[in-house]
Amino acid sequence: LIFFPILWTILTSFKTEAQAIADPPIFLFFDWTLENYSVVQERSDYMRFLWNSIIIAGGSTLLGVVIAVPAAWVDVETIHDLDAAAARFRAVHGRRLRIATKYHNLARAFLTARGVADYQLVDSQGATEAAPLHQTAEAIIDITSSGETLRANHLKVLEDGLILASEAQLCRSLAAPTRLEDEAAIARLSKLSGD
Repeated sequence: LIFFPILWTILTSFKTEAQAIADPPIFLFFDWTLENYSVVQERSDYMRFLWNSIIIAGGSTLLGVVIAVPAAWVDVETIHDLDAAAARFRAVHGRRLRIATKYHNLARAFLTARGVADYQLVDSQGATEAAPLHQTAEAIIDITSSGETLRANHLKVLEDGLILASEAQLCRSLAAPTRLEDEAAIARLSKLSGD
């Protein structure tokens, strides 16, 4: 059911215009054609649009808020493992497992929804990834892009530890007037995106 709109879009791209707008709709048995693809390439700068989409899609998946633990914790790979480790930690040390973060509400909602209870959030205002090294926390919840800083601090992201994927897109109307001081910025962005 989830994939039906995607399947419908793909199938419709191989239909003639008459078949695409037929009432009742034609689902599977139709004359396949590639005409729509040649029309798109003739009437638009298809490769530029495709390249821009690839850049936007790639950039939108590079940032995320994640939960990470020390790489030495070989038995902790998932949130469920973290919950078990937190319970063991409390039994051994007599205190809750500390998780350093700047994102308290997001962290609390994520952990609560997954049934993790034996933890304490510790406020972090910078260099969150160094908290386990400095023994101010045992785990972290922080924003990451490539994960290099986490690896440099001997941390690993849990398999199901992506809390929030971040996406940013800059849009403007081509018909809207622009101020002169904005023209240079728009030109730089256009050059970066291949426009």
